[in-house]
Amino acid sequence: MLGAHVLAELGDDRARFADARALKSYAGSAPITRASGKNRSVGRRFVKNNRLINAGFLWAFAAFAAFAAFAASPPHRLTASPPHRLTASPEANAHYRRRRDHGDWHAAAQRHLLNRFLDQLHHCLKTRQLFDEQHAFAPLFQAPAGPGSPGSGDVIASVQSPRVTEPSYLSEVRESYDTVANAYAALVKPPSELDPLSRSMLAAFAELVQASGLGPVADLGCGPGKVTAHLAGLGVSPIGIDVSAKMIELARTAFPDLPFSVGSITALEFANEALGGILAFYSTHHTPPELLPLVFAEFHRTLAPGGHLLLVGHVGSGEHRRPIQAYGGLPVSFESYRLPPGQLAQLLNRAGFTIDAQLVQEPDEMLTWKIASFLAHKPISQEAGLTS
Repeated sequence: MLGAHVLAELGDDRARFADARALKSYAGSAPITRASGKNRSVGRRFVKNNRLINAGFLWAFAAFAAFAAFAASPPHRLTASPPHRLTASPEANAHYRRRRDHGDWHAAAQRHLLNRFLDQLHHCLKTRQLFDEQHAFAPLFQAPAGPGSPGSGDVIASVQSPRVTEPSYLSEVRESYDTVANAYAALVKPPSELDPLSRSMLAAFAELVQASGLGPVADLGCGPGKVTAHLAGLGVSPIGIDVSAKMIELARTAFPDLPFSVGSITALEFANEALGGILAFYSTHHTPPELLPLVFAEFHRTLAPGGHLLLVGHVGSGEHRRPIQAYGGLPVSFESYRLPPGQLAQLLNRAGFTIDAQLVQEPDEMLTWKIASFLAHKPISQEAGLTS
């Protein structure tokens, strides 16, 4: 009956909601932002479809709670097809538990799960596809794939990383930056207006990459392409990669002569050792700390021996932030993590990088937050030297 209630409230017009955010606003599961001058407030939606939100919360609760009840049932009480198993979802239960482990209260975790369901429902109705639980709640790992063909000469490989498929947190990052893309492009300074030390680190990185002559530079998390264009102006051959399709659209419009592609830092579509440099400019702080070793391993895989990495981002004492608005008060759902610089350095070393320089900048009139920059390279191993 829950399915019938939900679909009845949506109606039969598949184009009624322009995107999943519109559907979540209609249901009342997305917060509302009010702004007046410099004052902004974010709160619950009182004008909403009460029938849809009530059915939605029951839907989310049934999905994770029914599985928990089934999993806890004594073996002698389980039948071949218990009634409550029809609504049981182990992936939904795991998603709910992850939100609770991150610190969400029960209601917030349940609402987050409902939003995930509404995202998938909108996608299924729009594309006329059946719901696939394994796709909706993608696992963090996939089985190892066969090696690529590095001798093909292509920079972008035909297969993705053999280690990582898309983690669930990326959907929040993608949706948030699609929402704020235009405001981000207008508000964020171009590299030419950054502080002198940040410009110097970019220049040093570009000079090292040019001297190595090992291949192109991947600007990971390129956003609207301003830093990618800056790298091109410094004499390197950049490729802009971003998880947000809207950001890539803006980058291609602003810089039509440069290559840009939608992609994720967790599964780069580059062949092994294809890159001469990697720039991660404020692009890893949304990654949960437990996944950073996987991301840095992906950097190491795609970087040629002797290639260089510049990692720049906000740092702190391990703070975990969950903003609900950003870039002019627009709603966002991503999370950010500010790790100590020493922890980031340790993770880079464990991934196989040698750190050549480390710069920590304290907040001042040009910097709102403490930031750290790491210049590192992938060592040329003895085995690589013997086979070259």
